[in-house]
Amino acid sequence: MAYLRVIPVLEDHRRRNARSSQRFFLGPYQQRTFDRLVELLTSAPVLAYADFTKPFILHTDASQDGLGAVLYQDQSTRKKVIGYVSRRMNDLESHYPAHKLEFISLK
Repeated sequence: MAYLRVIPVLEDHRRRNARSSQRFFLGPYQQRTFDRLVELLTSAPVLAYADFTKPFILHTDASQDGLGAVLYQDQSTRKKVIGYVSRRMNDLESHYPAHKLEFISLK
């Protein structure tokens, strides 16, 4: 799955920035990370075609900052991403309790 290749890139970037006292810094490392993410998210295989004869699997996650969801299916002995979505929470939503945030991610 393409998104599994993205996770290590994001985690490495998060660890490096967690040690930084700066709020935001765009240097050569950050630019390379961004370029790599663009490459991973825009190169094949990113999304598979839905097979409506098979069940769908939906994973969601939410926090005070945002929410995301991934829709995928078991195809050819592996899980393939059909679609994904994410968005930031608005000011009102960012104060919701965790269980409400999870429900919002299902919308």
